[in-house]
Amino acid sequence: MKPQTFKHFLSFIIIFVFSLHFLGCASFGPTKPNLPYAGNQYPSILIELAQKNPLLVQELGKLPELQDEISETEAYALRNIVELYNIDQANFEKAFNEMYKIGLPEFRKFCTPLQALFWFAKKDIEETRKQLEEGFHLESLLAASWWFQKEPTLPLSEQEAKKVISSIKSDEQKKEYYPFLDRIEVLNNLILLDYRKNPDIFSREARKIISSSQTEKEELKWEDPKKVIDRLNSPELFEYWFLYNFKYDWDKARKGYKWAQSAEKSITTKEGLCHDAAYLACVCLKRAGYNATGLNVYFATPTSSRAGGHSVCIVKMKELDKSVYYIVGDTSIFRTRSPFGSIKEAAKYIANYNDVPLKQYTTGTPGFMY
Repeated sequence: MKPQTFKHFLSFIIIFVFSLHFLGCASFGPTKPNLPYAGNQYPSILIELAQKNPLLVQELGKLPELQDEISETEAYALRNIVELYNIDQANFEKAFNEMYKIGLPEFRKFCTPLQALFWFAKKDIEETRKQLEEGFHLESLLAASWWFQKEPTLPLSEQEAKKVISSIKSDEQKKEYYPFLDRIEVLNNLILLDYRKNPDIFSREARKIISSSQTEKEELKWEDPKKVIDRLNSPELFEYWFLYNFKYDWDKARKGYKWAQSAEKSITTKEGLCHDAAYLACVCLKRAGYNATGLNVYFATPTSSRAGGHSVCIVKMKELDKSVYYIVGDTSIFRTRSPFGSIKEAAKYIANYNDVPLKQYTTGTPGFMY
């Protein structure tokens, strides 16, 4: 085989093998919604609510936490949600309707903002109420519920915390907690701090509650890549996680990796190149039912920060009976870019943003072949 022929053949094999890798990962989507709660006994707390708002109950039943048997803490959360609904039905329904619109209900496995509200309701009713009283704001809800911390926490519900306090042997010690009974986050931190200093001040039953609950770290919600991908089921949800978790890997950039790493690796390591971020965004959004593809923009003049090009994820949407394109997973600014009238327009924008002429652009698999 002639050298030139062999070179073309080798390039074909590389592209073919990578395409198989990409197609394998593309099996991530699109998904189907979770089936509502499938446990042995339907929670009685939801029967009355189902008559008032069947869609809310159906979406609650799709949450991953409610796909099997319902624990005491989960039942407590449901009681809080029902109570808040009954207190101010109009305000709750308005907030829920806004949550429901985020993502594509016919494809996403569950409603992510509703899951965030459920996480609040597992802690206490007051924090949950605060997220609803002034109207629904996605970023406010995520900022308060999506903790990306590394330290163990104590996520006791209000009911569990009071049970722990009542078991303390010393009346003087009990009194120290009373001022914080309506502030569950602070109360949990104090209990955990005292438990680490001197666990013997608590009864055996209380120590068991604290030790078992302490293993539920906030970070565990973000450790399983597949669960995270399912959760990031809309452009705005992806961008929020992306902004606070992903960083550009300059060491990897200097080594010149041309192909995107797996979505699972990007979730786990939380770093990579522009085409790693673009690929991750495409996987999350294709899985959630969006029309998403990679956009590779080649620069006529290489830049010091982006070398010869830049990759992003492009999402095609319908707005006012016309197609528009959004840029998602952009390591230049870590924000969704305004809608463009065409992919070419988006490619030109990326080149202009980097102050270089556009050479060409391709769509499909994020990555570069120079």
